[in-house]
Amino acid sequence: MARNRVGRRNGFTVRELLAASAAGMVGLAVLTPVLAGFSDDARQHKCQDLQRFISMGTLSFAQDHDNLVPGTNGSGLEVYNTWASQGLAAAIDLLETSGTQPTSTSDWITPSLASLGVPLPSHRPERTFGLVAKFKDPANNTAAHAYEFSTAPDNMQLRDFEADSGAQLYGSSYLMSAYFQWGGRYNGLTPGPAFESEQTKGGLVITRLNAPFGSPFAVQYSYDARTTSIGNPSSKVLMADGLRFHYGEGVDVSGIIRDLSFGNFTTSTPVHDRSTAYGIPGSGNPSNGAQLPLSYRHNMTMNVIYWDGSAGNLGVLESQDPALWYPSGSIYSGNSAVETVETVYGYETGDAVP
Repeated sequence: MARNRVGRRNGFTVRELLAASAAGMVGLAVLTPVLAGFSDDARQHKCQDLQRFISMGTLSFAQDHDNLVPGTNGSGLEVYNTWASQGLAAAIDLLETSGTQPTSTSDWITPSLASLGVPLPSHRPERTFGLVAKFKDPANNTAAHAYEFSTAPDNMQLRDFEADSGAQLYGSSYLMSAYFQWGGRYNGLTPGPAFESEQTKGGLVITRLNAPFGSPFAVQYSYDARTTSIGNPSSKVLMADGLRFHYGEGVDVSGIIRDLSFGNFTTSTPVHDRSTAYGIPGSGNPSNGAQLPLSYRHNMTMNVIYWDGSAGNLGVLESQDPALWYPSGSIYSGNSAVETVETVYGYETGDAVP
């Protein structure tokens, strides 16, 4: 029988959110570089303020789009369908039309900021730089570079912009569990279809992309990537401190548009033993745990925002509670999890997340 722990948290009111919104762009994004020299406590508080600001946009997007979670099955579906039906060049062109477009299919931060009216560059590589530099945790000073191991046109856009502009990239500051963005894929532990689709005059259109992974927890097929389907919003993490992507020899940022798994801004969660953001040493993650202090960057704790808008702070052990990261009803596969899933939180194979 699984059991649940709740980390340190405190709620906030709509009035406080509006105050954060008013001061957000001027007081947070502009001041982030200055705050790098402040005390640990000051940086942690400013990080939480920035999380609150971004998450308000996430919830605003959902409210305006039939409860859809921004990202893969929300703002990302148009991008995916353009890529699939018209090719990569058309997808690149689409994402150059406006600063409100996501930088990739799983980018939930751009749509969140757009919901708040935050102006972002229309040029996608410049927008990507802005997300990881202007909207970064003041405690995150981890320099990064554009992903070197792809010469695809979408990734080369980012590499070329980095070379031409001389601007500094940073590792991502904030991550969302990818399991909230993908549709369900499993009935129990039996794989279902990879996507849902419908025929239109223009051809085949994907209407829902389903989860490509079934471990350590399999999301039930009934889950449809909406805020109304995640379970108790006060016990599910919307966003958390976390750095991607540390590959062992350095940190990079991807320019690839079609994210088939995690991209720059989603994660396999601290529950996954090989997580590139939170994976433990010796488990096979690329940096062998070197990324841990970069993700748990506030004295080995992470700031989080829950789906009800409340804020919290989690230590490493607290963050390994599966109930935080997966939609209710997701089933434990018995594979690829940190040992505390069983030894501390009491899960056995086949148990469901509350």
